[in-house]
Amino acid sequence: MSALQTDVLSQIDDFTSNVISDAGVVAGYKAIYNTTANSILTSPIGLVELLIGNNLNGTINIGAALQHPFSQGQIYINSSNPMDYPVINPNYLSHPTGTFLASSQRNAFETDIFCRHSSSAPGYQARS
Repeated sequence: MSALQTDVLSQIDDFTSNVISDAGVVAGYKAIYNTTANSILTSPIGLVELLIGNNLNGTINIGAALQHPFSQGQIYINSSNPMDYPVINPNYLSHPTGTFLASSQRNAFETDIFCRHSSSAPGYQARS
């Protein structure tokens, strides 16, 4: 079992108990955590997707998106009026595993291999 998998499994109770007191919802969150930790983290499925694009001035943008986030957001109905928008809290990167994966991906961009290939490109600037 990897250290990441062990960390995720050890944090299940901490994060599911903070979500809501409904036992069915807590059981659902635990099922998602267990599936992700025991199936996805141990498989060759990518945890982060690289998003590459360019804009009209020729700048190339590279971003990373977590494909299996551990953070769970909430949507609340705040009114009895069906035309009112719900309250949405995405709760991005509230789980330490998501923060770890996102920062690890950023660090991968800063490696010698990436910088060696891109630093000679005109207009290249490394993020600080």
